[in-house]
Amino acid sequence: MYYFISFFTSSKACSILLAIFLAFSPIQKGKDPLNPQEIERVQDAQQVDMRTKVFLRIAERRLNVILGIAPTTLIQDNNKKENKKENKKNKENKDPEQEESNDYGPEPTGTTAQLLDNYTRVMTELLDKLDDAYENQKNSPIFESAVKKLLEKGQEQLKLLEKISSKVSSDDEERALGKAVETIQTAITGAR
Repeated sequence: MYYFISFFTSSKACSILLAIFLAFSPIQKGKDPLNPQEIERVQDAQQVDMRTKVFLRIAERRLNVILGIAPTTLIQDNNKKENKKENKKNKENKDPEQEESNDYGPEPTGTTAQLLDNYTRVMTELLDKLDDAYENQKNSPIFESAVKKLLEKGQEQLKLLEKISSKVSSDDEERALGKAVETIQTAITGAR
């Protein structure tokens, strides 16, 4: 028994066991913060300004759920149902570029901390995409439009995060909110 206890108190033995345990334990990947419709919207938006707009909309949806703000797509969906017959008749005459679908799928779900973590992941992905685009497009009007949109929406989202701060009730939520605020402040600073 003494040998068994001294084995586990040895720092080398503990380090080796910990390394073996970590090597063979399953690695849990974080759930993708985007639903299939959101992924499709991102893939469809090839230009940096459109992709920025899509990412900002996706991120804002998470904040709206936390704040209990009704999605604008519900109003648009009701209007679509009322005009369904008319749309079928005019479908052939529509210009695909003028028709902007607001179908981002079901509203995001999760705890406040999960939604804030997802918000941070979406915004981080957007910042990565903008960093990549900066190398090739920094002087293009499309890139400038994307940065302008990020600055405008970023400031709006920072205000939403300030509203969320009054709803924070746990350490996990506070941590997630801190990361979200830090990410959007970085985005705003970079956009200036």
